[in-house]
Amino acid sequence: MMKKILLLSAAALAAGSTQAQTVTNNFSRDRNTAVTDRYQPGYEPLGVKAGVWQLNPTVTVTVGGNDNIYYVPSNKEGSAIVTVSPNITGRTTWSRHELGFNAGIDSNLYTSQSDENNTGYNLGASGRLDITSRAMVSGNVRHLTSYEPRSAYQSDVEAAKPVRIDSNAAELQLTLIGNRLRFIGAVSTRTDDFKDVPRRAGLPGSPIISQRYRDLTTNGATARFDYAISPAISVFVTAAANNRRYDTATINDSDGTVIAVGTSFDISSLARGEVQLGTVTQDYKDPTIGKQDSGYANARIQYFPTPLTTLTGTLNRDFVDYPGSGGTTRTALNTTLGLSVDHELLRNLIVSAGVRGQKYEFDGIDRKDTGKTLTLGARYLMNRRVSLDTKYSYVTYKSEGAQAFRDYNANVLMASIIFAY
Repeated sequence: MMKKILLLSAAALAAGSTQAQTVTNNFSRDRNTAVTDRYQPGYEPLGVKAGVWQLNPTVTVTVGGNDNIYYVPSNKEGSAIVTVSPNITGRTTWSRHELGFNAGIDSNLYTSQSDENNTGYNLGASGRLDITSRAMVSGNVRHLTSYEPRSAYQSDVEAAKPVRIDSNAAELQLTLIGNRLRFIGAVSTRTDDFKDVPRRAGLPGSPIISQRYRDLTTNGATARFDYAISPAISVFVTAAANNRRYDTATINDSDGTVIAVGTSFDISSLARGEVQLGTVTQDYKDPTIGKQDSGYANARIQYFPTPLTTLTGTLNRDFVDYPGSGGTTRTALNTTLGLSVDHELLRNLIVSAGVRGQKYEFDGIDRKDTGKTLTLGARYLMNRRVSLDTKYSYVTYKSEGAQAFRDYNANVLMASIIFAY
């Protein structure tokens, strides 16, 4: 099916591609720049030129604290936290085609609870082949070693250490752009490998909590057709399919689809964004869960009341897995809604505030979760090389039902210094 879509799209857009040098791209969305994306003259990092490469190395050192690092309702334990994060990105400066890479480390030290110490890293490479200026093939491969947050909806409070997750992913995408038509098709794959963790001392059960039942491979394919009403507004239809295959707990396997219509816009100095609405289904192998379906939403809208202020709203609704270790399947419909504001108080000082709400509606167990995160922050640019960033977060979570998770709240305060070459 995907092959047919690509062939039909190539034929439909061939004429537009052959006139690539004279036809305006009606799908650019760069008329507006958010406050957090804009560097004032004299404060933008210059990077390093190395032949055809533009390199941007950074080192971030963060010091702060969390008054509830295990995210539990009582007997809270807090700790000061020190994080060191070196990172480098690079891309070629060719006029056509592009190669890129990224590499980074996140090392977290908990001064009061050494079992929470962890070091993650990421590696990635990407490339783009410009067949013409209106037809291109791009792809990327990524590796990520991360640790499951203690605040996650499926985090095990009995684990003595955070669960390590090794993820590998790859994606291949074809983009065809005509005068008023655009096609984007992509295929992707991702594997997630969850590592076993020791159980906290003094608790009943095996000393090791197995995580093998969570290992899975997710494959996906998407196709999207856009029509430009004007250079500022387009409408589109998109379809996506996924299959989730678990290595051992195969009862949790499922296949899903998303079908949606939407609009993408960048209107004068007023607003820009993208909104998708449609249906989402996830069909589970376990007959006790079966086929789940719901309304689908994915949106991100930025509003610019003045050039110095950016309001950003986000909405996402989709099915997420909550695999059971005892041969039972569980799933949840997750809805996330967020609103933030960023204001350029001075040329080199940005203040921010935001709120994000989450809701999980479970099937397969009697449980319903809601969470909220409030944030306040500020970023101060000292010069091209050094900036300061502070962020305070208040997190609250409530779980209800016969198989409720846990309630908690936490205060997190972090201050960072970022060195950029």
